[in-house]
Amino acid sequence: MLYKIIKITDLNGKDKTTEDYINRVGRIVYLDKDFILEGFSIVMISPEPRKTKSILTSHVTKVINAEDGIIIYTENSIYFLVEKDIAERYEKLEQE
Repeated sequence: MLYKIIKITDLNGKDKTTEDYINRVGRIVYLDKDFILEGFSIVMISPEPRKTKSILTSHVTKVINAEDGIIIYTENSIYFLVEKDIAERYEKLEQE
């Protein structure tokens, strides 16, 4: 499934501010929730490899499935992802 990364924080909930992390926010990635396993890294695959890079995380420590997305805790970060279609609907409503 395609997701949009809407936020990345450190483990204390503070937004990550380095350029690499700032550039990841807003990125669309492919992620199969069935293959997210605690103790293992995951790859968030870019559907547009020439435009954006795929992301390899540190080891996953916790996963929270939400109605409209997923929150992934890793050893170094917390990733907040929303299903792409839902994220686009929210953005469209905000523009109106």
